[in-house]
Amino acid sequence: MNCKTYGLSAIQFIANRLVYSRSEEGKVSRPVIRISIAAIALSVIVMLLAVASGKGLQTEIRDKTAAFSGHITITNYDQNSSYEPIPIPADESYVPQLNEMPEVDYFQAFATKAGVLRTKESFDGVVLKGVDSTYNWTFFREKLVRGSVPDLTSEPRSILISEYTANRLQVDTGQRVIMSFIQKPPANPRNLPFQIVGIYNSGFEDFDKVYVLSDIQHIRSLNKWEDNLIGGYEVYLKDFSQLDDASVKINKIISFNTIARTVEQNYAHIFDWLNLFDLNIAIVLIIMAVVSAVNMITVLLIMILERTRMVGVLKALGAPSSMIQRIFIRQALHLILRGLIIGNVIGLGIMAIQKYTGIIQLDEATYYVSEAPIQFLPGYIVGINLGTILICWLVILIPSRIITKIKPARAIRFD
Repeated sequence: MNCKTYGLSAIQFIANRLVYSRSEEGKVSRPVIRISIAAIALSVIVMLLAVASGKGLQTEIRDKTAAFSGHITITNYDQNSSYEPIPIPADESYVPQLNEMPEVDYFQAFATKAGVLRTKESFDGVVLKGVDSTYNWTFFREKLVRGSVPDLTSEPRSILISEYTANRLQVDTGQRVIMSFIQKPPANPRNLPFQIVGIYNSGFEDFDKVYVLSDIQHIRSLNKWEDNLIGGYEVYLKDFSQLDDASVKINKIISFNTIARTVEQNYAHIFDWLNLFDLNIAIVLIIMAVVSAVNMITVLLIMILERTRMVGVLKALGAPSSMIQRIFIRQALHLILRGLIIGNVIGLGIMAIQKYTGIIQLDEATYYVSEAPIQFLPGYIVGINLGTILICWLVILIPSRIITKIKPARAIRFD
């Protein structure tokens, strides 16, 4: 046998015959092969779903958090953690530079003030978030339960409240409520009437129980601010991955008495929790990779032991051990690819069904989303497949070394 000339074709021919063999000799390995393909497919399915759901949940919660505060907030440097901001001028010299930054999508003014929203029968502590007519209402329009977002140009007394607050106060759209604000002594508390025009539900109860939205002019009036004063700016970026770089750039151009903080800094407890998802995903990937590796070692050992006589015959005919190793490695890789194809078809299918139907529901109070979010990440999908192939290929090199220990004379007599 001229292995240099015919080695590749011989390896391919023998490997294919082993894969599709219907002989009696393959009866032991056949169920093991089916189990190995199923194990690889299951591992791929679990890894795909773990990454897609974990990253999807991270993105969904991150975007909801940013929707209430922006990716970066610019406020007075002496700003404390309360909802009573020290104002900054809206016409700062750095505003044109913010407009020119390629990382910035848009930015908008805001101010906050704590108060008590009340009816004749009930009351609830909330924070009035004041915005102007240029505010981007896209997020809240998507989260509307009923009604509409405030039209501040024609209805300055209109207010948007959460479904959580509406249920606590037993109110609905079209009704009037009073909001009371504590003023600095010796001034008496101020009461402002508002009409509820819309009710939203972001699914993020930590924020829903706090924020109601209306015209920033009310806060200016209550705090006796000039018309050009605001609580700060919310800056939204085109790409969240540019968060840290954009924050550094903004801090370099803004006034000495202001500071730019990222949403990760403002809500560190939320993002610390989200970062745990990466650890959980990594643990799942490692466990599934180990399962696939152990599975392939086992099945290859069984295939080699079952074909011991064939190995002896090939050696007796002059085939080197390296050529026989490649035959079994090629057979194992064939099984790996079959498992990957099945796993990808099923895994991607489940992901598509969940993404477009939302059939798997979650407890919104716990996970901040009503259904399991799915994010298709081509880089992770390719990485999972290539990583599985590489790991399985490396581990099957270990059991294939047993072929070098097989003696032709003993192997041919092997029963």
